[in-house]
Amino acid sequence: MSSGLGVYLAPNRRGHFIVTKMAPGGPAMQSGQVQLGDVVVQVNGQSLEGMLIENARGLIMGPVGTDVQLTLMRNGVLLGASLRRGPAQPEREVSPHPQQPGYTP
Repeated sequence: MSSGLGVYLAPNRRGHFIVTKMAPGGPAMQSGQVQLGDVVVQVNGQSLEGMLIENARGLIMGPVGTDVQLTLMRNGVLLGASLRRGPAQPEREVSPHPQQPGYTP
C-alpha cells in the first residue's frame, strides 16, 4: 500500500515546491521537522529542480513504514529531515487556477 508524509505541496513562481499545509496527525506534522513554508529541495537525495509536481509526489509516496530523507530550505538554510511514511494522506490539493496552491501546469 502506498503512503506519504501528509504534506501538501504547491509550486512557486521559481518552480520550487513549498509546503503549504500538513495533514493533522500525519508523519510530517508528528515529526516536528517540517514547517509550513519550507521548500522541499530533495527527496532521498534526488533534486526536485525542474520536476513536475506529479513526479515529486511519486518520490514522496511509497510503502507504509518506509523512510524518506528530505532536504528542506528554511530561511535560506538547508536542513535534513528523516521521516517514516504513514497511512495514506493526500500530498497536494489540485486547483484549476495557477494562483491557487496545488496547481499543476
